[in-house]
Amino acid sequence: SRSRSSSRSSSGGGGGGAARAIMGLGTFFGRLFSLAFFTYAALYFWLRAGDTIHFLRYPEFTQLIMVIVVANYVLPRFIGIPVPDLKLQLLIGMLTSYYYLDVHTAARSFPPIDLSGKVAVVTGGNSGIGRATAVALAERNATVVIACRNDRLCQVAAEEMEREVADSVGGTGKVVPMRLDLADLAIVDYFSLMLARQYPRVDILVNNAGYHLGGLKQEPASRQGLERSFATMHVGHFALTEWLIRRNEGGAEGVVVMNVASGMHHMCQWITAVQGVTGGGWDDACMPARFFKSKFKDVGPKGYAGFKHLPMFVRKLSDLRYMRAKLANVLHTIELPKRHKGLHVTAADLGFVSSNITAGHKLLQAELVEGMPTLDQFFMRQTAPHGIRPVLLGALLPLVKPWAKSVGIKSKNGALIDPIGNAVYPFSLEKATGLKDVGGQKKLAKKLYDVSAAILADFEASRGGSLDERMD
Repeated sequence: SRSRSSSRSSSGGGGGGAARAIMGLGTFFGRLFSLAFFTYAALYFWLRAGDTIHFLRYPEFTQLIMVIVVANYVLPRFIGIPVPDLKLQLLIGMLTSYYYLDVHTAARSFPPIDLSGKVAVVTGGNSGIGRATAVALAERNATVVIACRNDRLCQVAAEEMEREVADSVGGTGKVVPMRLDLADLAIVDYFSLMLARQYPRVDILVNNAGYHLGGLKQEPASRQGLERSFATMHVGHFALTEWLIRRNEGGAEGVVVMNVASGMHHMCQWITAVQGVTGGGWDDACMPARFFKSKFKDVGPKGYAGFKHLPMFVRKLSDLRYMRAKLANVLHTIELPKRHKGLHVTAADLGFVSSNITAGHKLLQAELVEGMPTLDQFFMRQTAPHGIRPVLLGALLPLVKPWAKSVGIKSKNGALIDPIGNAVYPFSLEKATGLKDVGGQKKLAKKLYDVSAAILADFEASRGGSLDERMD
């Protein structure tokens, strides 16, 4: 009897131990799943912050967030009603965000249009966003001039892109390579003249080419002694646009200009606010008065933000050179249609897209698991086809007004096409966050245009006129 009892006890203990082991294993994997889920959610919302932040401009979104926060606090504590698990709420949030950013937006971001007989120019068209945009225009039967710094790479890219277009849609679109270095106004002048001689009428100009040295290294000056980032991304594009309009058959009338900007222009007002409260003054952080006074030759201390009473490591977090160039793209978009009647201009905020810029970030190129996609490939929009949606939409919007109206998009001159696919006022995010015109941006657009025009006039005067004037 004692033996049988001992046997049962031993058997029961073994069964209980197995059950506890299984429960412990379940708890372990449950915690592991929670850790993986929350890590994924954190990475998703961090890497898509450039997209999701645009929801802030819609009062309904802000109200919804407030309702969710209050419900999570009030319902279980005071009313006794349980709320869904946090993981479920995050999952619903990610799915909702994904729907609006990548499903709802995609359905109204690819305008159906035949561009036969139209000529488009895309700067930086041999790679990244520029290449994908050029292919999309050529697939719609446009003749697309891709402007690149390197002749050989430009030629190779044009041949590859034409084959890609022929294989995908079999259309009549052509891709033509031409050399352009936006950091040298003499080359911009020559490019514009050769373009006008080969194509008397240009219908679409996509100012896309960028320059980003990475880190906070000191940039070499441009050929005219300007800050290179600014010279490439703004002054060169400003000059190209002006010379193109001047030499274009029919001038500005009916021409569409798309300035590829970035959400980084929003950072300028936010940094200005931090600069102001830390004693650095309320002059615009990205475009201070001294930058205009020097006619864009003041490169400053490697582009550091002017946080006067904050340590250097904090100042180094913000490279103002890229931000100010992108702010210039937006300000140029606001002012340009005021100076040229008949011109339609928009800027594009791509959001956070896997592109040439993200390729320089080591963290974004990291693989969570060897052989798996990198972080930027896993979480972010890819360059083609979805990364170019705001660019393509802005470049074609005035040509497809009935279609745009049918999908709920208003064609606004001087607007910013945001990652959600809406044409909005470029500083509407600042307005929504209470930082409207902190650095005096209302006056900057006119000032930027006037100083840029003065630089162009000085350059022409130093050479006895523009190239076509000297050749006549």
